Amino acid sequence: MQLKTKFLSGVSLCVLATGFAMPAQAQVVTVIQDGQVVNVQQVLNGDDTLIIEQGGELNVGQDAVSAVGDDNVITNSGSISTTGTNSVGILSGDNLGGGANAVITNSGSI
Repeated sequence: MQLKTKFLSGVSLCVLATGFAMPAQAQVVTVIQDGQVVNVQQVLNGDDTLIIEQGGELNVGQDAVSAVGDDNVITNSGSISTTGTNSVGILSGDNLGGGANAVITNSGSI
């Protein structure tokens, strides 16, 4: 299986939603699907979205998700796990130089 990543243009999304253009911002949407196991840390740089579907797994030896930018969205319905010493499932906050306005929804396990 392959990790799905989509790049969307903030301008086209904004135009559709509001009818006028705003400055372009890159947005990355990553989906870990049911039955898929990902062993690579996920880094969200700002305005990015990570979705882990029910049955999807993110399992790494360090912090599983590093949300270093602002306005990231993380939705976990699957499993996020780490094996590293002092590692955390989701790291988001000002100590990373960002992390403001993150939206984290969890109905799975971390």
